[in-house]
Amino acid sequence: MLKQTPLFAMVLIVAALLSGCSSSPIDSTHWTLVEMGEHDQTSPLIDGTEIRLEFATIDGILRGVAGCNTYSAPYRADSASLNIGEITATRMHCEPPEIMAQEARYLSALSRVTRFAIDDDTLTLTDGMIVLILERDWW
Repeated sequence: MLKQTPLFAMVLIVAALLSGCSSSPIDSTHWTLVEMGEHDQTSPLIDGTEIRLEFATIDGILRGVAGCNTYSAPYRADSASLNIGEITATRMHCEPPEIMAQEARYLSALSRVTRFAIDDDTLTLTDGMIVLILERDWW
């Protein structure tokens, strides 16, 4: 019986750890922003720019490229709610100035997101006012 005790204890520890893990439909997914704005007044990105977002399950960190700079933040999600912690980003400068303004709008909107919805390959992030619309990436 003594040889089974360590195995049993290990099984209990793993089960306890797994029970604390939550799974969300956005975990381990990658997205590209296609539109952002408020309510029904969304607009596409500046031509030639790309904003990407990845939700990593292992470390509970979202990360991406905001058009010029890379960013990351801790997050928690369940079936429809999303809590994003403080966003950190690199501080490169890109031209033209409109790219930096677009990036600032995106990061500000992302920091306010509280809910999400996935419809096929479209992710909508919102706080009830702002809207970010992203398409699934398979990278």
